[in-house]
Amino acid sequence: MVSLTFSKSIVDRLKKNMATALKLSNIRLYRLTQALLWFSECMGIKEIARLMGVCEKTIINWLKTFMHKGVGWLIGQHYQGRGRKSKLTKDQKNKLVELIKKGPEDNGFHCGIISVPLSIEAVKLTSPQESS
Repeated sequence: MVSLTFSKSIVDRLKKNMATALKLSNIRLYRLTQALLWFSECMGIKEIARLMGVCEKTIINWLKTFMHKGVGWLIGQHYQGRGRKSKLTKDQKNKLVELIKKGPEDNGFHCGIISVPLSIEAVKLTSPQESS
């Protein structure tokens, strides 16, 4: 069996990454860093996997990647912006919020429920028409 220990400077950098993860509400970075910190405290892979709710192979893969790429690998986990990019501009989002607050009747619709098709139609009616 191979033993792996982390230097004090590595543990300190992991703790800084943990603080960054908490500040950014970055769950992925938090989980990776927490698993590595637990491992540095001599917690077993089985126990870490159980606490994280993942399989042991995931923890092993995280450790391998960390050993290969170092703390710099975690830096890449800081970015935000995963998921689909919004198709609405900030102004359109603000306008949509105002339209929803006013309700369908105030926007020329004769029903009591706001739905996605109604909100799309309301935004179209209030936005300047784009020329094709």
